[in-house]
Amino acid sequence: MFPEPVWSAAGAVLIGRWCIAGALTLLLGFMTTQLWNVLRDTDSSKITLITEAESYATRSRLVQQLDLLLQGLREIHDYWAANASEPVDEWSAFQGWGFAQLDGLTALLWLDETTDRHFLATPQRPELNRPASSAELERLGRGIAGVAGEAMLGPESVGDGQRIRVVIRSEEGGGALIAALDTRSMFASFLQDQSPGYAVEVAWRDQRLYQQGTPATGIPEDWIREGVIRTSMNTLLAVTHTPTPALAASLVTPAVAAVMPLGLAVSFLVGLLILENGRVNARAAAARDAEWRVGELNRTLERQVAERTGELQARNADLITIAESVSHDLRSPLNALSMNVELIGQHVAASSGGEAHAALRRCISGVRRMTSILDRVVGLSLAVHSTFQREPLSMQTLVKEVFEQLQSVQPEMTTELEIAPLSDVVADDVLVRILILNLLGNAIEHGGGRIRVSCERAGEGEPVVYRFANEGCDIDAERAATLFKPFHTGEDTQAEVGRGLGLAIAERVVMRHGGRIWANADRGDQFTLHFTLEPTAGV
Repeated sequence: MFPEPVWSAAGAVLIGRWCIAGALTLLLGFMTTQLWNVLRDTDSSKITLITEAESYATRSRLVQQLDLLLQGLREIHDYWAANASEPVDEWSAFQGWGFAQLDGLTALLWLDETTDRHFLATPQRPELNRPASSAELERLGRGIAGVAGEAMLGPESVGDGQRIRVVIRSEEGGGALIAALDTRSMFASFLQDQSPGYAVEVAWRDQRLYQQGTPATGIPEDWIREGVIRTSMNTLLAVTHTPTPALAASLVTPAVAAVMPLGLAVSFLVGLLILENGRVNARAAAARDAEWRVGELNRTLERQVAERTGELQARNADLITIAESVSHDLRSPLNALSMNVELIGQHVAASSGGEAHAALRRCISGVRRMTSILDRVVGLSLAVHSTFQREPLSMQTLVKEVFEQLQSVQPEMTTELEIAPLSDVVADDVLVRILILNLLGNAIEHGGGRIRVSCERAGEGEPVVYRFANEGCDIDAERAATLFKPFHTGEDTQAEVGRGLGLAIAERVVMRHGGRIWANADRGDQFTLHFTLEPTAGV
């Protein structure tokens, strides 16, 4: 428990950090909101300017196209004014004048009230000299009596569309030209390839003459631009530009929409980090003493572990030295004893009986067995404590070389060796030779007539399993589990020379390579040793 003053100070610090975290969170949230507003307004202003430019360009084109339309109609008026008073057969042979040049033109009517002469041309009958019927005169000439100069009449609903009429009368009077135009076709030709991505609407007298595209909904009002144009006939047309949904979605910068949630999330996280930092600092003050005590305990444990490790290493070195010394010191007297016993045997062989000669042979056999045991004690020490170094090895070559070495030492050996193709391995050369030497020696010592060496892999990624099968071996399945114990000699110590350390050494070599070794009696006359050598494990 902390003393009361410590708790009071910690509480004051915590309250102060709460206040700082709250103030900083609010400040960052306010700055995020302001930044979002600025970016949104900037984005909206950019889109407004783009829409304004598109609207201005479209209005300019409409003014130009309407002027060209009016100019073409004036030329037709002038033609009829010059030829209407002449006999029809003296007119020009020109046919179809105006319909090919003026899109949306559905009829041309020439009407002269003073002479009561009238002519009508349509796309179906474009001749300029065809008299109009009374119905056509009523339909096209209605309401033009009070028109002087040039004027636009309409709009009028015709079927599923609308039309306008343009009246052109010269200042000197005389005949009048009435042109009927379909607003949909006329404005479609005027606005072809204009303002892609925008919905364009043309209106006159609050009536829609033409619309192309689908306007987007739910967009700011600044993105919708409406302009007015004045034609040469003193007619005001309203032109409205609205982005389509696809264009509106492409004009908006996605980063602007992400600024607000990201900024608020960052503000919240900053506040949490400040609070968490305060909690960590408060806990750090309380944990310093415990940390110091744990450090002292760890240092004490490290010293104890180092002392115990040194002791174990010294004892281990002593055991190695004792084993090597015993093997070295006993080898000389054993060799001398063996030689003397053989000399005695040679002297007494002729004079003594068979019993003395048998006793001498047993002495020589015991000396040789003791020498073999000493060699394997040294081999066990080497298998456990030698320097470990991996290199690529050919198991096929190693098995052949070790078997030939055993044959050279024991010329009377009758054991046959059969080797199947063996996989190579990455292992320690010295230790693997010791392993093969003990496995083959063990098989030869136990009366195997044939030794079969092979290998197999259980599956992809599985280690290679090497097998040493000894045919004619006298080891049964019940004793297979105890074969790898040091100095295991079984029941008949005279017949099982040296087996107590050979397989123990083999097990130590396999363990240093990270593998495992096991034995089983496959049949009554065959005994098999299996082992694996991991290519990367072990020390």
